Amino acid sequence: MEQTVRQQLSDYIVAHQEEFYRLAYSYVKNRDAALDVVQESIVKALAKSDTLRRPEYLKTWFYRILVNESISLIKKYRLESPAGEDAHVES
Repeated sequence: MEQTVRQQLSDYIVAHQEEFYRLAYSYVKNRDAALDVVQESIVKALAKSDTLRRPEYLKTWFYRILVNESISLIKKYRLESPAGEDAHVES
């Protein structure tokens, strides 16, 4: 019996969550922010799992979501920081 894309994604997420955290942390340099990025990426991926046309690209597709979420968070903090201050994603 063939797994659905959503089930494949769920299995992939459970098996590789530490890798996702490490990648997000490499971008945002903050534990809590990295956890938020991973969580938001998982939510988005599960919500959009039906849009993945080629399941063999699931890993690449999810990593792209994770990287985009990391970059979005960095941009958000840069926009919110006062002008002239060094913007870091720090809590």
